[in-house]
Amino acid sequence: MRLFAIIATYPIGICLTLLSLLGSPRASSVVAITDKAHSRIILAADSLQNVNNKPFGQACKISVTPTCIFAVSGYIANEALNFDLRTLASNACEQRGSLKAKADFLLLSARRPVGDLLRFLKTTDPLAFANLAKESVELASAIFAGAQDGKVNVFSRGFIAHSDGSISVAEWDTLRSNSAFVVLGVNYNIGKYLSSHKTWYRDWLPRGFDNFAKFLIGIAMQEKPDAVGPPVTILELERSPFFTDPDRFSWRWLERGACR
Repeated sequence: MRLFAIIATYPIGICLTLLSLLGSPRASSVVAITDKAHSRIILAADSLQNVNNKPFGQACKISVTPTCIFAVSGYIANEALNFDLRTLASNACEQRGSLKAKADFLLLSARRPVGDLLRFLKTTDPLAFANLAKESVELASAIFAGAQDGKVNVFSRGFIAHSDGSISVAEWDTLRSNSAFVVLGVNYNIGKYLSSHKTWYRDWLPRGFDNFAKFLIGIAMQEKPDAVGPPVTILELERSPFFTDPDRFSWRWLERGACR
């Protein structure tokens, strides 16, 4: 059984080069751990904002709405195109329906803006675009966390660039997978650790998965300190068996990081 899913694996050097062209803030490392046995989700992110290939202050990368919680990664904003992935994800959370329906709505609402972003890159620097498309880099993605049908669930939705200038969607969720992990952004060290530590559940359960998530973000910082930086933000989402609404959940900040 596969224990984790690494989403949006890509060479960071390419992404940072493209950022210098687009001048777009980029979220850099996000981890979601689903603990189905205890009906909870741990969502963690770093706080470093990278603009124009340089660290540029801190940013909150986890957002809370009344109906769902989300985190974004990749190219999250571009002023020239009036593109803001966080706004699109927030609007998706406001839609009626299940958590899956909200996540799917992002694919509908963001497809054209993300396509415009890719075409903008193709026009401004064809060589950079070619490198990006060749590696099938995920341009923009989001994790949606909440409850559906009486269970905690995570849905990841994103867009991948292709050499012909088109984009395709990348989807992952806990309804269709036994995986416990979704990792967006800088993830080589995280994937290497998880691949070599098959007993992570047993090893980290006594210490808490919040500490595990913080550890994973920490080794992402070691991998790319100019793109992933402190403080770490950690949020815990739970579903009580006493809730009568199947979509109801509770949440709390374990470490607020830059989310003040």
